[in-house]
Amino acid sequence: QSVAGIAIMVLLGPKTPVGLWLDKTMGVEVSGSMLGIVLCQVFVSSPFLIRSAANAFRDMGPALENVSRTLGAGPVSTFFRVSLPLASGGIFTGCILCWARAISEVGSLMVIAYHPFTVSVYTYDQFVQYGLQEARPAAVLLVIVCLWGFLMLRWLRTATLGPLFGERRIGR
Repeated sequence: QSVAGIAIMVLLGPKTPVGLWLDKTMGVEVSGSMLGIVLCQVFVSSPFLIRSAANAFRDMGPALENVSRTLGAGPVSTFFRVSLPLASGGIFTGCILCWARAISEVGSLMVIAYHPFTVSVYTYDQFVQYGLQEARPAAVLLVIVCLWGFLMLRWLRTATLGPLFGERRIGR
């Protein structure tokens, strides 16, 4: 994914017209900044969310939307009361995939913002410089954070979206 970092650098780097404009007008620099980290992570991970959400809306079919419109609901009301709740499971799954992809990104971050380190870049740096022994603590920390995140997201999905899909929490 270093190609993604290079693409962002070609568009928004400090020597490009857009990068110079951002720096002069807003004092914003993409290279070596938190903004650069966020841009890289969004750039490489957003396709997972977009694809998952698009599939959720496509698989839903038009029948319930047509019923809503027939009963007098407008397009905005139909979207928020029918389409969005029906697609929310797919959107939520896309968010989980997006987060997982973003937290593990290394290649583009090494091009755009090597410093400040993210945990994934730090782990890679430790492995390359010192070997597996030195990289292990950061890798274990990242795995623990990911597992905790997945468990929290699973709990949140069950607690908030479960009633929509007939899912039941353990103990009920």
